[in-house]
Amino acid sequence: MNKKDKIQQVVNNYSAIEVILSFGSADGGAMFAQWLQREIAQRKGYTELNHVYLDTFVLDHVPGTEYIMKEIRPTAGGLASLNKAWEEHYRYAISVAHTMIFVATKAWFASSYCQHEMSCFVAENQARSQTGLSPLSGIVLTFSESEVTPEFADMILIPAIKRYVVADEKKRLKLTGHYRDFWIVEEATIQKLVNAIS
Repeated sequence: MNKKDKIQQVVNNYSAIEVILSFGSADGGAMFAQWLQREIAQRKGYTELNHVYLDTFVLDHVPGTEYIMKEIRPTAGGLASLNKAWEEHYRYAISVAHTMIFVATKAWFASSYCQHEMSCFVAENQARSQTGLSPLSGIVLTFSESEVTPEFADMILIPAIKRYVVADEKKRLKLTGHYRDFWIVEEATIQKLVNAIS
């Protein structure tokens, strides 16, 4: 079975892709993406795994996926799903999704994977324009810690503020586990985001 057939097998088993997420994993980004995936799925009525494509979850169901523990800092780590076919799966997701959401944090801008995902978004829309397909809609959560750059032109921009689950910074920075980095966005922000998804 070739890679394309394997990807189609995953799609057949785990449903169609509606929305795809691009986020930097560092500084709580991976946990935020998991929270965001659940929020979007619940509010849009998406019930299947692939409806909101989060590569970490989807790769769990792909043959050849390996798991490694990545150190976040000496007192905390995270389990990463790695698969050599990651890019093929991501490109396929982009090719069939109607909306791509960029979580434009410092971690996103610092990630070479995220910059590659942006290149895939641009290439996909160029391909769609040549074949007469509707463009892949882009939505960007913008944060004060990062700039809005020209690559986000023609996308829906939604200002967002990180709200740490442990709000007291002195207490939060003393924590050793994931709660130190766990943040979400305000209700009004998530509602604007969900409303912007076509």
